[in-house]
Amino acid sequence: MNQKYQMKQAKKYLLLCLIYILSGVSLFAQTLRVGIYQDKPLVFMEKGGRARGIAVEILENIAAQEKWSLECVRGTLDECLTGLSDGKIDLIAGLSYSEERGEKYDFTEETLLTSWGEIYSKPKSRYQSFFDMNNKTIAVLRGDIYYHEFLRLIENFRIQCHFIETTDYQKVFEMISTGEADAGIVSRLHDPEYVKKYRLERTPIVFCPVEIRYAGTKGKHTDTLKRIDQHLNQFKRDSRSLYYQSVQAWLDFVPHHGFPRWLKQLLFTLGIALFIFIITSIILRREVKSKTLELRKKYQELQREIAERKTAEDALSTRDEQFRRAITQADAVAYQRDYETEQFIFIGEGIQALTGYHPAELTHQVWKSLIQECVMRGEGAGFTLEEAVKRTREGELKEWRADYRILTRDGQERWLADSAIQILNENGIPVASLGILQDITERKRAEEQLLHDAFYDALTGLPNRALFLDRLKLLIGHSRRREEYLFAILFLDLDRFKNVNDSLGHIVGDQLLVEVAHRLEGCVRPGDSVSRLGGDEFIIILDDISDVSDATRVAERIQKKLSIPMKLDGQEVYTSASIGIALSATGYEKADDMLRDADTAMYRAKDKGRACHVVFDAQMHDRAVNLLTLESDLRHAVEHNEFTYFYQPIVSLENGRTAGFEVLLRWEHPKRGIINPDEFVEMCEDTGLIVPIFEKTLKESCRRLCDWQKRFPSPSPLSISVNLSARQFTQNEWVDQIEQTLKQNNLKGKYLNLEITESVFMKGDEQTQTLLRKLEQLDVQLHIDDFGTGYSSLSYLHRLPIDAFKIDSSFVSRMDMEQINLEIIRTILALAYNLGHTVTAEGVENGEQFVQLRALKCHYGQGNYFAQPMRASDIDGFLNETPRWQMYFKRDRD
Repeated sequence: MNQKYQMKQAKKYLLLCLIYILSGVSLFAQTLRVGIYQDKPLVFMEKGGRARGIAVEILENIAAQEKWSLECVRGTLDECLTGLSDGKIDLIAGLSYSEERGEKYDFTEETLLTSWGEIYSKPKSRYQSFFDMNNKTIAVLRGDIYYHEFLRLIENFRIQCHFIETTDYQKVFEMISTGEADAGIVSRLHDPEYVKKYRLERTPIVFCPVEIRYAGTKGKHTDTLKRIDQHLNQFKRDSRSLYYQSVQAWLDFVPHHGFPRWLKQLLFTLGIALFIFIITSIILRREVKSKTLELRKKYQELQREIAERKTAEDALSTRDEQFRRAITQADAVAYQRDYETEQFIFIGEGIQALTGYHPAELTHQVWKSLIQECVMRGEGAGFTLEEAVKRTREGELKEWRADYRILTRDGQERWLADSAIQILNENGIPVASLGILQDITERKRAEEQLLHDAFYDALTGLPNRALFLDRLKLLIGHSRRREEYLFAILFLDLDRFKNVNDSLGHIVGDQLLVEVAHRLEGCVRPGDSVSRLGGDEFIIILDDISDVSDATRVAERIQKKLSIPMKLDGQEVYTSASIGIALSATGYEKADDMLRDADTAMYRAKDKGRACHVVFDAQMHDRAVNLLTLESDLRHAVEHNEFTYFYQPIVSLENGRTAGFEVLLRWEHPKRGIINPDEFVEMCEDTGLIVPIFEKTLKESCRRLCDWQKRFPSPSPLSISVNLSARQFTQNEWVDQIEQTLKQNNLKGKYLNLEITESVFMKGDEQTQTLLRKLEQLDVQLHIDDFGTGYSSLSYLHRLPIDAFKIDSSFVSRMDMEQINLEIIRTILALAYNLGHTVTAEGVENGEQFVQLRALKCHYGQGNYFAQPMRASDIDGFLNETPRWQMYFKRDRD
C-alpha cells in the first residue's frame, strides 16, 4: 500500500517538474515585438538603430530577468498604435493613458511617469493663455493624446486654430523654429536639448496631466503586463533601483507618482473657478461690446445730423453767393422782363460789358436787333424764340433756355446763354420772366474746335474718315433717288511711302503727306472733296460725273501731278500712287461697301506694278471673297489637322540608291479633295499660318525618317528634305523647335535638309545670318531651292553656310530640247563643284534626262521618272523593290 502511494506521489512530482520545465522553456523562448517611436527621453531610436530611453532601459532590465527576447519595431506614434491594434506589435514602450485608449489597449496598472501637455513657442511670443492661441498655426504630433485633449479644451471656448500634423516631436520643434508654425504642443518630459537647439521657450500654458504606462494588444499580453507591474512596483520601493537611476540620468529629477487627493481636489476646484471666470468674462465682454456699439451708432447718427445741417447751411450760402455773383458779375447778368410790354423791368449793369449798351439803352427793339442767331434748348427746343416766350406767357412752358449769337455795339460777335423761368402773380397768372444771361463765347469756340478736330485731319487739314463717310452716305442716298446721277470715289495709297519714313524720317514723311494733299486738291473740281483716311491713304469723291472716263482722267491727272519731284527739307522726293476706282452705278446701299471695293481695286493696282489705277469690277469682289473663304478654310484646316504629307524620293545618280525623300504638303479639303500647295502656300505665308504648319510638318517628317532609318539600315542613312518659308526668318523660335525635334527623335542634324529660296539667303540681314549660323551649328543641311531662277550674288555664295543647290525643274524639263538649258545646268554644276556643294536636279521626267544628268555628273535626281509623290504607307514597298533605273548602273558595273 505504501509502495503504491509512493509511486503515485512520485508521478505527481514528476508531472509538476515537467510542467515547470516546459513553462520555463516557454518563457525563455518568448519574443516580444516592442513599438519604438521618437519621444526622447522616454523612448527613441538612435541613428545606429539601437532603442534608447527611460521606458526602453527599464523594459530591457525586466526582459533580462524574465528571459524575454525583445524585437524593437520602429515607427511613428500613429504606426505604432495601428500595429498594436492589428497585433503586429505586442507592446509599446511608454504610452500616455486615457479612458479612450484604455478601451482599445491593455495597460500596466503601475505608472511609468506622469507628464503634462505644454505649449512651446519662439522667445518673446508672449503667449500667456489659451485665448492667445486663437487663429494661430500649431504643430502637433499625429495621434498624440495632448493634441486630442487640446482640441476638446479649445472647443469649449470657441477658439479657432490651424493644426499641422507631424510624425515626431523633433519636427514640431523644427516647424516652430522655421516659422511654419506659431507654436507647438509637446510633452513636458521632452528632451530639453531640443529647446536649446532650436532656441525655443516654454509658455505658461500647461494642460492635461496624464500617466505614462506600458501598453499591449487587447487581451493577448495580460500576463506579460502583470509581470511588468510587479517589477515596476519593486523598482519604485527601492530608491537605488535602475528605475530611479534611469529617470535621474535622463530627466535630472526624481519623479513623484500619482497625485495626492487634496491636489486633485484643488486642481478641480481651480478648474471650475477658472471656467466660471472665463464664462463671466465672455458675458461681460459681450455686454460691453453691445453697449459700445450702441453708443457708437448714436454718436455716428449725431455726427451725420451735424454734417447734414452744415451741408445745408453751406448750400444755402453757396446759392446766395451764386445769386449775388449772377447779379453783379459781367459774364452772368440777371434780368426781369414784363410779358405785357416786353420791356426789361430790371437788368444787371454787367449787360454793358456783354453788349456795349447801358441798361437804360437796352429796349426790346435794341435787344431784338442784337440777336443774329438763336438756338432753343430745353423745353423750348423746336420753337422759335417768339413762340417760346408766347407759350411761357400763356402758361404752357414753365421755363426755356436759348443760346444767342449777337453782335455787340462795336461789331464783335459773341455768344450768350439765356435761362428763363415764369413769375406768377397772386392769382397764379404768368406776368413776367426771370432770367440769367451768361457769356459762353469761349465755350462755343471750344465746341467748334472740337467739332473741327473730330471731322478734319490734324496734319493736312483735309476732311477725315468720319466726315468722308458722312458725305458718302448722303451721296449714296441721292444716287438711289436719281437713277441718272453718277459719282465715283478714288482710293489712293502712296507707293513706297515707308521707304521715305525709314530713310528721311517721319518729319519729312509728314511734309510729303501735306504736299500730296495740296496737289490732290489741285486735281479736282470745287464740288469734289479730298479726304485723308490715315497714314498714306487718301480718298477722293468725284461728284456728278458723266461716266467712268471722267474718273480715269482724274486718276491720270493725279499720277502726272505726283510724278513731279517734291523739294522737302533739301531733298528731292519722288512718289506715285496706286489708285482704286469705284462707281456708284454698281448700286451700293452702304458706304462701307463702296469704300471696300475701292480699296480692293487699289490693291489690284499695286499687284499690277503700282503707279497705276484700276476700276473695280465684280470679278475683283469674287476674288476677294474667295481669298477670304480660303483663309477661313485654311485656319479650319490647321485647327482640324486636314493636311497630309506625300514623300518623293531623291535618288543618287552615282549608285542609283534612294538617298532620301522630300516631304510635300497636301491639303485634304473636305469638299475640294486634294489641293496642291501652289494654291494656298502664299496665303499661309501672308497670314502667318505657315509657322504652325511648318512645325507639324517638321515633327511628322523627323518621326517618319527615324522609323525608316531603323527599318532600312544603310551605310548612307536616308535623309529628309523640308521646305522652309521666308516667313520663318522673321521669328527665332523655329530654330529651337528644330533642335528639340532632333533630340526627341534621336536624329542627327546632317540627315535633315532645309530647302530655302535664294531670296532668303540673299537678304543678308543680321537676324537671317544669326539663324543660319545656328542651323550650321546643329549640322542641319541647307539647300538653295529652285537655284537659277533668282538673282543670286556670286560674291555671297562662298560665304554662306550652303550645302547644296537644287536645280529648278524648268531647266531640267527642257534640257533635251533647248541647248541653253543644258548649258545652264552645266554651269550650275561647275559652280557647285568649285564651291564644294552637291547638286540635286528636280523634275526628272524620263530616261533621257536621267542619262544626260548622269553624264554631267549631277549628284542627285528627283522627279516622276523615279517615283511620283507617295503617302508614307507606300514607302516600305518602294524601298523593298528593285527600281528600273538600276539597269543603267548594272551596265556600268558589267
